[in-house]
Amino acid sequence: MIKWIVAPFLSFLLMMVYAGLMGKDGLQAYPIGDERLLWEEYLIILSIVYLIIIVKKLKKSEEK
Repeated sequence: MIKWIVAPFLSFLLMMVYAGLMGKDGLQAYPIGDERLLWEEYLIILSIVYLIIIVKKLKKSEEK
């Protein structure tokens, strides 16, 4: 249960790490959308985190 609550915050942290590693020039060179918002990157990372949680949950339920 706690994984579903923590996932958005973890995704935000990962998005900020991504933005920090890319730097301002990197974000302007390779933007998914508007480089000033980073909203699209956050949603992509959040969907990947939720996908991983769902896949793990399905694998766990198949093992039972």
